[in-house]
Amino acid sequence: MISLHARLSQRKLSFDLEHSAGRTLAVIGRNGTGKSSLIGLLSGILIPDDGGSIVLDGQEVADPWVGPHKRPITLLSQDPTLFPHLSVLDNAAYGLRAGGMKKSEARERARSYIEPLGIGDLVDRMPHQLSGGQQQRVALARAIAVEPKILLLDEPLAAMDVSAAVVLRDLIKDALKDRTGVVVTHDMADISAFADDVAVLADGQVSDYGSVEEKMADENSMLRKYFLGF
Repeated sequence: MISLHARLSQRKLSFDLEHSAGRTLAVIGRNGTGKSSLIGLLSGILIPDDGGSIVLDGQEVADPWVGPHKRPITLLSQDPTLFPHLSVLDNAAYGLRAGGMKKSEARERARSYIEPLGIGDLVDRMPHQLSGGQQQRVALARAIAVEPKILLLDEPLAAMDVSAAVVLRDLIKDALKDRTGVVVTHDMADISAFADDVAVLADGQVSDYGSVEEKMADENSMLRKYFLGF
């Protein structure tokens, strides 16, 4: 479960959100409404004002002293951010190694996540030898290899061409099975593919929340207004 009650007064943002475990939440809104800040709070990149509360899978993580390996989450953004000096296999194993796993064991587990993503034949290549879509698959393997309970995705397909996005969308959908997910997106195709629920941000806060099915059926919902452009 995700429970977020946090303020970022300098950015004029105020979030109050409760989201059930095992479901994927799409976060949408115009530019500047706080989507990336919400992801930043959940991931620990941003720290809320005093008195804020962020509970992930039953653990309070608003305290800046809660280390990254104590947070049951990983983040996949539109920029794969692979380490240029590491191979595909070692990039995918990086989170496991950072968590203290032995190199051989980390590589073995990483390989088990690489293979289903269709890049098993690329394990010895370096990032500069990969296409953008291949790099994003490596980043996805790295994100899920640590077996997070919560997967955060910040515009994961925004930099992909149409054909690569179609393939990656299916791979991400599979990765979200049996996990709690939060996906920031501008694309209705992502919402249709991934999301069970949707939160619409406006004026620095959550202005609408509910199941995608419910909100798409409601002619007055913020979700429909957002995609119809009014």
